Amino acid sequence: MDGLLELEITVTDSNGKNRTQSIGSRLHTTPIQVHSTQTFTGSYGGRNYVFITAYFTDGSQRTIIDQDI
Repeated sequence: MDGLLELEITVTDSNGKNRTQSIGSRLHTTPIQVHSTQTFTGSYGGRNYVFITAYFTDGSQRTIIDQDI
């Protein structure tokens, strides 16, 4: 994952409430540090949907996770 600038994380809980947070920023040129973490607070009982998009220094983007957990 060389050149990873941002991970945009969206979690949808079993009630349909969305929450989006990011690690890093695609507007900067400093890559994300290895082993970075992001914590979501709230109630996530039951099935939850997770969608994560990665943005890279070359301008590309890729879906990393698209699944229920």
